[in-house]
Amino acid sequence: MKIAFLCIASGIMLLSVSVFPKKIGSLPDAAKPLFMEVNNGQLVISDQAPKVLLYSISPFKFQKELSRRGDGPSECNAVPQLVIGKNYIYLYELGRCIYFNRDGTYKNQFRIPQPHNILLAPLGDNFLWIKRPPEDGMEMSIYSQSQNKEFQYKKLIYLYRFDKNKSFGGKIEYPIVKDYCGTVLHDDRVFIGDSKRGLYVEGFDSNGNQFCKIRLYIEKSKISEEYKEDWMKRAKQDKLWSYFSNIYTVVFPEYYPSFYRFDEDNGKIYFLTYNKKNANRELLITDFKGKLLKRTWVPWVENEMYTNFSIENGKFYYIIDNEESEVWELHAVDIQ
Repeated sequence: MKIAFLCIASGIMLLSVSVFPKKIGSLPDAAKPLFMEVNNGQLVISDQAPKVLLYSISPFKFQKELSRRGDGPSECNAVPQLVIGKNYIYLYELGRCIYFNRDGTYKNQFRIPQPHNILLAPLGDNFLWIKRPPEDGMEMSIYSQSQNKEFQYKKLIYLYRFDKNKSFGGKIEYPIVKDYCGTVLHDDRVFIGDSKRGLYVEGFDSNGNQFCKIRLYIEKSKISEEYKEDWMKRAKQDKLWSYFSNIYTVVFPEYYPSFYRFDEDNGKIYFLTYNKKNANRELLITDFKGKLLKRTWVPWVENEMYTNFSIENGKFYYIIDNEESEVWELHAVDIQ
């Protein structure tokens, strides 16, 4: 696979490799972690069960099971998304938000108006509201809340359009690798990343005022024939393949997106790309002005998890499946 060529006019690009990964602790209570976040010395995991687990990082210790399957006030019937704020941990599932104090005690919940709504997250004194209208896109807006709890629109900050799936021979085209658009909420700010536009992130404060805009271009990596063959081989072994293949036609794009996911930590943006080197993936680091600070490599374990890394205080945290012990583990490496 071709290593990314970074198109920048000036500045120094440092090349390094993050080494000496360290096991932080075992996760025997996790069945299959799907979402994770490390924030202010705590690890929160949203598990396939579904259940949500809370740990302290140093010393590493299981603190509490925040939620499990059920119909109670703090329970979920689907795998919830995570948002960690300054004072609360928010879980989103099936049109509602459940939130907890940072020590894991249940606080309250509120409903998210439906239909077409994805996320309604507190952002300072306001809210970030992500909607998916019928026009195949995502609208990200800032709302305030009145004293009678009614939400009032303030500003649209980002609009994203999905690529429409085409039909071919009576089947729907199903692209295996898709572009990414997502958010990172941190310290009453929201960062929005969009791989369709390159290494691209916009940052907004809680009132919707933009304070940073990053846009760099890389030479995208081609999707290899080996990857395609391996994906098809594994897919055909799945018991649902016959049903899936009757409805969809698998489509592999020529190139990977510009980046896989991103994170923010201490005034820096971290782009995890699809470029690989042995068992590592490329991590590109910029400041808020879009200056490329560093290119490095971090450990990467291919698996089916949705979001399996988080960055805090210069450490890259990730979860692996220890096949020998059959227990999930949290590992970390210093970003060199």
